[in-house]
Amino acid sequence: MPETSLLTTSDIDLRTATPEALAHLLEQIVSAEYAYVRRLAISILNDAAEAEDAVQETFIAVARALPSFRGEATLHTWVARIAVNACRAHLRRDRSRRALLHRLGEAHWQSHTPRLGSPGAELVAARHEADRLLWQAVDALDEKHRLPLLLRYLHELELPDIARMLDVPLGTLHSRLHYARQKLQAMIDSSGLREEFSHEYDPR
Repeated sequence: MPETSLLTTSDIDLRTATPEALAHLLEQIVSAEYAYVRRLAISILNDAAEAEDAVQETFIAVARALPSFRGEATLHTWVARIAVNACRAHLRRDRSRRALLHRLGEAHWQSHTPRLGSPGAELVAARHEADRLLWQAVDALDEKHRLPLLLRYLHELELPDIARMLDVPLGTLHSRLHYARQKLQAMIDSSGLREEFSHEYDPR
């Protein structure tokens, strides 16, 4: 289920708040949102160390921007948008990201392949091959199509919230998701593993 924060700013005017009040609110935000932001960063960057850096950058940016928060979105959505932008900056800086993800994907597949001769080995191996191919297909999408897919289907965020996080019109978001689903479907259709994908990985 999508995660939400119970934090609000309804009881404090951030424009006139004292430094002490802002510091207290920031502590509450970090406490409430840290675990979610870290999971979000890991899902986008696929690297725990990179994700931790992005988390720290997120809350530094939150601290700087908090006095100007206007309440046009929930604090949870606002923090998530800052986190997404921090992760996007990391993606732009990390030129070896694709090679790293390829190695991680291969390691994940190999570590989960059952021993030959074990019950159901062929079926389980086929499912892990499907998982590996889907991982590669998602990573092959460019950033503007990959991020909406992750935020929608992995983090189960609402479309209006995703549109605000990515600063795109809702119609553009729908178009990007449609394109991403089509690309994944084309990969599934050409993989020879349609039956394995059809039960658990149908992107439509």
